[in-house]
Amino acid sequence: MNGIINLLKPPMMTSGTAVAAVKRITGSQHVGHTGTLDPNAAGVLPIVVGRYTKLAEYFLAEEKEYTGEILFGIETDSCDTEGNVVNTSDVYPTNDDILSVLPEFLGEITQVPPTYSAIKINGKKAYELARESVQVEIPSRNVFIESITLLARTAPNRVTVHVKCSKGTYIRSLARDIGRRLGSCACLSMLVRTKCGDFDIDNSITIEQVEELFKSQRFDELFCDVNKALGHIKCAEYSTEWAKKLIFGNYVPLSKAAKLPDNINKEDTYRITVDGELICLAKIIKDERSNDVFQPTKVIAQ
Repeated sequence: MNGIINLLKPPMMTSGTAVAAVKRITGSQHVGHTGTLDPNAAGVLPIVVGRYTKLAEYFLAEEKEYTGEILFGIETDSCDTEGNVVNTSDVYPTNDDILSVLPEFLGEITQVPPTYSAIKINGKKAYELARESVQVEIPSRNVFIESITLLARTAPNRVTVHVKCSKGTYIRSLARDIGRRLGSCACLSMLVRTKCGDFDIDNSITIEQVEELFKSQRFDELFCDVNKALGHIKCAEYSTEWAKKLIFGNYVPLSKAAKLPDNINKEDTYRITVDGELICLAKIIKDERSNDVFQPTKVIAQ
């Protein structure tokens, strides 16, 4: 069984627990997720099953969207309300105050992930070291934030925001940094991932729905269209005859494609399909005669 599930992860469930639940339901030993979602957060967590686990890395680079609630007045070591309080403030910024500094957090910015995060330090996850009371310095990283929208004030010291950002962005760190910039303290009190690449929360399904759809064998409703999910990767169409060569690891000339995308870039990865079915991912190289050929890098069909 092979597919991609647009899972709606509930809060207080780890991404690993979600994977284990899908393994139990489907009976497949090859199940994974496409990027950790904080245990306290809810929302979109794409789950790959069977041969599609080979594709997990190709979803990681996709843009993500979140709705979160920022709580002003406290800062914690985890940058959310589950951590230990490390600073407090009685400064509650106004909406105008917040709006005045949000542009400073747009575009490419430098961000330090929370102490309690999945960042690896010397081969060990930061949150594991934190639980062992090991003091470590979390390296900063560059992330890209496309937009931050102030949605509402839910209490004198709470506001909700919507963020569009690159992979690797920590909304918990963003909340902390906004609080500091405004001369206050802040942490994240709620987070929902509303979009992950082409996976939208409006089309996501719960663990209970996964089980129901699997039992009733409604696989068209259970699994997403893989070509749509990988729509950011250019597609080349081949006949069955040429696709068989790719499946067995052979090169195929670009000139033999039934259809090629516009703007061929030899640095890109390509989807190879037959009658709309994904066969493999491939890169362009030169063969011994200096002809442009597709070399399979991830074979999906068997």
